[in-house]
Amino acid sequence: MPLFATLRFHCSETGKPIDYEVPGDANTLKDLWSRSLLRHCPHCGQVHRFSFRQAYVAGMLTVRSLPQSTE
Repeated sequence: MPLFATLRFHCSETGKPIDYEVPGDANTLKDLWSRSLLRHCPHCGQVHRFSFRQAYVAGMLTVRSLPQSTE
């Protein structure tokens, strides 16, 4: 089963969050860690440049802070 990481960044025009999934294996994370990525924004229609590292950390913190179900 493939691993995925959720990146989170915010539209610079609207401030709305945008989540983006990328492969979460160690090699992909290592290769992208210091890069900037381009992503088309569904909120304003522009292409935004964002730091992979900042978006990865924001995505991990968001996932970690979601309430856990008690089944």
